[in-house]
Amino acid sequence: MALESHLNADVFSYSGQIVDGLENSILDLIEDLAKDNEKKKDRLIVILTTPGGSAIAVKRYVNIIRQHMMK
Repeated sequence: MALESHLNADVFSYSGQIVDGLENSILDLIEDLAKDNEKKKDRLIVILTTPGGSAIAVKRYVNIIRQHMMK
């Protein structure tokens, strides 16, 4: 919460391998963040700690974020 206040942005942090099959979990988290219009900020900061993984999964994650946060 302090980081969000300091950056004046919502913060999404992910730590782990980027793999196919996590799209529904990412979607649930982003939808929860996006639907809280009273608290939703105009910016989203994404913090990744990952050894890498699937480029296709990254594209899907980005599309989920764009679809729900860019409204």
